[in-house]
Amino acid sequence: MNVTTTLIDYLDRATDIAWYRNSPKDAPDEYGTVQRDGGASEIVKDEPVVTLMVYAATDGRAESLAGDVRDALLRAQWSVDNFFGVSVEGMYNDPLDGKHRHRITATLIVND
Repeated sequence: MNVTTTLIDYLDRATDIAWYRNSPKDAPDEYGTVQRDGGASEIVKDEPVVTLMVYAATDGRAESLAGDVRDALLRAQWSVDNFFGVSVEGMYNDPLDGKHRHRITATLIVND
């Protein structure tokens, strides 16, 4: 299973914003990106660590959208085949390059 692709497909349906692997050249005002950052992988069980970035026109809107995304992510264990656990490790404002965005880091338990 490609966890990034699976999450993008799920979040496209479960949230009100578009999702990508990387920020598109002509990005909409509100969107998100998903990247796998690591995590333990075994023959049957995979425990990926993922980072989701939620972009918006203001910090407040990015924070609000991030809360909705966090809730959708937590529901993934009941909504996505072979997802058995979701733990949100962190969620915070991430304006490093001057963009209005929130970062969500999560650990998943999936059956590969």
